[in-house]
Amino acid sequence: MRILKVAIPAGIVMSGFLLLTTASYGTPAYMKKENLKSCTGCHAKLPPTKESPNLNTLGTCYQKNDHSLAKCDVPANLKKS
Repeated sequence: MRILKVAIPAGIVMSGFLLLTTASYGTPAYMKKENLKSCTGCHAKLPPTKESPNLNTLGTCYQKNDHSLAKCDVPANLKKS
């Protein structure tokens, strides 16, 4: 009986986490596709959160142009050689 007092609330909390969390939108695949050195090319050094992706100007340009850097000015120090 004591196990049920702990297991039932734990199960409810775990199912809530699984149902209410979302996948991240910025992925390392974008970084590889655009040939950037690191994620800090588009994001600030703080980790992105659900409320704020912490995008810098390049990240905002990338987001507005359908996930393409073709129309964005990319500094040379951010590109891989």
